[in-house]
Amino acid sequence: MRRRGVAWGVLVALTLVFLTPGVALAEQENYYLGPDGVPQAQLMLNPLGGEMPNYDLGRDVEPGLLLQRSSLGLAEEDAARFQHWQIDLGGQRLVGYPSMVVWSAADRFEADQHGVFILYLLDCDGAGRSCERLGSKVATMDSGRGGAWIETIVDFPELDHTFEPGRNLAVRIVVPSASETDMMFAYGYAAHRSRLTIHSERPPAVVEATMASLPLPPPADFAAPPSTADETTPVGAPTPAPTVPTTSPWPWLITLALSTAALVALGTALMSTLTKSGRHQHQSATGPGDQSQSRRISVSAP
Repeated sequence: MRRRGVAWGVLVALTLVFLTPGVALAEQENYYLGPDGVPQAQLMLNPLGGEMPNYDLGRDVEPGLLLQRSSLGLAEEDAARFQHWQIDLGGQRLVGYPSMVVWSAADRFEADQHGVFILYLLDCDGAGRSCERLGSKVATMDSGRGGAWIETIVDFPELDHTFEPGRNLAVRIVVPSASETDMMFAYGYAAHRSRLTIHSERPPAVVEATMASLPLPPPADFAAPPSTADETTPVGAPTPAPTVPTTSPWPWLITLALSTAALVALGTALMSTLTKSGRHQHQSATGPGDQSQSRRISVSAP
């Protein structure tokens, strides 16, 4: 009985291993846009607490950062027309699906303004000048009634990149001339966690469209932009339900059938082995004496 209980325990364990689906925890890493430095600051692993200050006291009186429009893209060097963040990832490999969360508003929180800004993912040197473009996206924002910061989420294609020693992961924001307004950006503090996130799995789709009319001039000192038009993430439009990929159930059913057949065969073999072993032990226990007693009984019968 003890052997039979062990055999059934093994059979149940194997069934759980084969038939129970594995659960993979989604991992991600966040790089927050840090508050210190204009036009260059650090990417941070944790946001700060407290209230967000006005980063550019000489430009306006509003909290956050105001960026004026530019027609130069990555070639822009005017500190009032771009903002750059970076973190040293020398010797590290970055693999996953990047997405950006950016809190922005129209200049002076004006209402009914259509804002546009470009997000760049870069591999840069320590000074943030010699850079390689890893990706870029165009995002749009509608200020609506104004008076509030608006959250925009932008997804990038899958990234697999190794940073050489001394190189940095960088994020840069530029407001192109296609924008109807200069734009303000909120970041650095917990209330407005503008950040770059590297997802281990593709995140749910967000609202995206094509903005082929928006020019992205290739600067001379940077790699040329991709030939395909950048995509946009409009804000304020209704978000469609994420598309769920349709997969065929046949591979799973075939795997289930094969696993079940293998488990049944294994269980049958185990039970057969235990049955034969039990018979052998029984015959050994009875011995020749019991057989002779049977013969004596048959002889003495009338």
